[in-house]
Amino acid sequence: RKVTTSASPARSASGQSAYETSQFGQGLLTYSLLSGIKYQSALRESKYLDVTKWFNIASDQVRDLAKEIGGRQDPQIIGAASFDIGIVDKEVMDGIKISNSKKKLFGRSILYTGDPLLLLDEWRVSSEFDKALNQQSARGAESILNFNEGYNMPDAYSIRGNYEINNGVIIFKISLINKGKRVGVEIVKSGPVTSQKTLIQAIINDILLAIN
Repeated sequence: RKVTTSASPARSASGQSAYETSQFGQGLLTYSLLSGIKYQSALRESKYLDVTKWFNIASDQVRDLAKEIGGRQDPQIIGAASFDIGIVDKEVMDGIKISNSKKKLFGRSILYTGDPLLLLDEWRVSSEFDKALNQQSARGAESILNFNEGYNMPDAYSIRGNYEINNGVIIFKISLINKGKRVGVEIVKSGPVTSQKTLIQAIINDILLAIN
């Protein structure tokens, strides 16, 4: 038999996030189940897929991965029967596509005009940066970043900075922050207010080149 992942071996405890996005670009549970097969950690004799061993290993990995991204996930395995559900051959393993490289996690952008104490964002530029990051994140496997404005963890990147608008020209002074420190150098770009979205995308492109 070929192995599929259509079964639902575990569930999140009530009230906990399912972490449907992660550094690996997919749900933590999905990633853990697939990697258990791909890298044979869930296989008996490097061939037989035992359901209990598979689910237990995936459950442990989900907990560890969730801790890495600053959250908590506690899968609960339903049922205790142990039996082989299939034989995993090279064709199956080659057909599983998962990424070994972690995506860069991006949280909410913070930009302001004027007084740095008030942090006013009169032109709502912060949300425009977040929209651009979200569009980049939506490219899935093609993107090196994963954006969620709710990320609040030490490893998450955040775009910070200020801007000013004079005589129809917008000037950005942007820094990328990670672990409380600036990454790289300040990015300064300017252009007509009407080209705001183009300038924002250019800034994000520069940021991605710097961290890739």
